Amino acid sequence: MSGLEKITEHIINKAQTQANEIIVTAERKAGEIKADTEEKAAKMKAEHDELLKNECDKILQMAQSAARQQKRQAILKAKSDVIAQIINDAKNSIKNMDKKEYVALLKTLLNNIDISDEGELLFSKEDRPLITEDFITGKSGLKISDEYADIDAGFIIRYGKIEQNCSIDSIFEEKYNLLSDKVNEFLNS
Repeated sequence: MSGLEKITEHIINKAQTQANEIIVTAERKAGEIKADTEEKAAKMKAEHDELLKNECDKILQMAQSAARQQKRQAILKAKSDVIAQIINDAKNSIKNMDKKEYVALLKTLLNNIDISDEGELLFSKEDRPLITEDFITGKSGLKISDEYADIDAGFIIRYGKIEQNCSIDSIFEEKYNLLSDKVNEFLNS
């Protein structure tokens, strides 16, 4: 082998060794970069999973809270409907009472009212025929009017231009909250 061939072979061997060293270094660096990237990706994935879990938990809590609120509102509406129906049934049972019992109830209602002025009692067209003069016994200053009141049941006391509405509808309307509370207590017991 000639001198030139030896030099060329030596240069080629040296270049091959350097190339191999560069390749090994590059592969090692690539491995380090890959491992670092995989570690960072795993960390980012874990953080993302945690954020996603937290967000899902928040959404679930909001949905559960909304469901509880809707349930409470549905229960309150159902109770309110039941209370209104019970009160309406009670009012209708008074309006549909036996006529003697109904007149006795109206008389009791009148006796519980403090009347200090002269006035007149007005009844509905349907109730007026049931009322006799003895209805106002003990209530001096009151007389039974020949006019009719625009009510279903009960009566109106008129003192000049002032009227006191004692219709069954008016009494139930005035006492609705009290009656509603009583029925609600019963429903909750």
